[in-house]
Amino acid sequence: MKAFLVTCLILLFLGVFAFVYTVAKYFFPEVESDNPISVQLPVGEKFSDNTQATSPPEELAKGGTSKVLDEAEDVLETKSPSRPRQAQIDALKGRKWKYDDSGRNLGTEWRKVNFDDTDWESGYAPLGYGDDDIATVIEFGPNEKRKYITSYFRIDFEVTKDSGEMETLASLRCDDGAIIYLNGREVIRYNMPVGHIGYRKLSVKMISGQEENIFTHHHIDSKGIKKGRNVLAAEVHQRAGISSDLIFDLRFILTGKSSLKH
Repeated sequence: MKAFLVTCLILLFLGVFAFVYTVAKYFFPEVESDNPISVQLPVGEKFSDNTQATSPPEELAKGGTSKVLDEAEDVLETKSPSRPRQAQIDALKGRKWKYDDSGRNLGTEWRKVNFDDTDWESGYAPLGYGDDDIATVIEFGPNEKRKYITSYFRIDFEVTKDSGEMETLASLRCDDGAIIYLNGREVIRYNMPVGHIGYRKLSVKMISGQEENIFTHHHIDSKGIKKGRNVLAAEVHQRAGISSDLIFDLRFILTGKSSLKH
């Protein structure tokens, strides 16, 4: 009789453990380490400066970048103090982003220059959901407890001359993690693990509070910019399916001998 009761208790314990494990996997799939990871890339050096996003929603929707441009100039001067002040252009100002918020696995083709995104929706940055200053609201799926982990974004711009001595700085505001590609090549990895990134991969940590309003600055190798049409593509990842918001905004600032076609 005693052995029977012990067996019942063991089976009960295993049943409870299996139930808790199943619930945890349902709400928190593929949970990664909470420790931030610094990723060094051959193209796209992350600069450690941070900038508060202070532009009002109506200015952001129109592509207003004056404050970010001023702060970017300070960042570039910190890197090259002997460089005289030169004209700056935000290559993305006034342009709409294309986006896919279907929750599908798009593989890798979507990040290529010649990918056909004509069926994608479009809107001004900041894009996302769950925050008051979002200019374009995207979908997160039918279940608030299991929101889509990854959303995809694309935008193009044209340069009429070779990059020459141009310097390029990308200013990124993101909640939670993102990978940015320039003409199909990765140039920024922010708050994402190292290695291969699948469409259900979670960001390293959750971005919240004042961190949601910060632009991080990233120096980009201008050799990756070509004469003619250029494409920036971004995948934004959530920390968990229960995340309350998503934010994506990117400024791509060119300084020096460059020529843009709008």
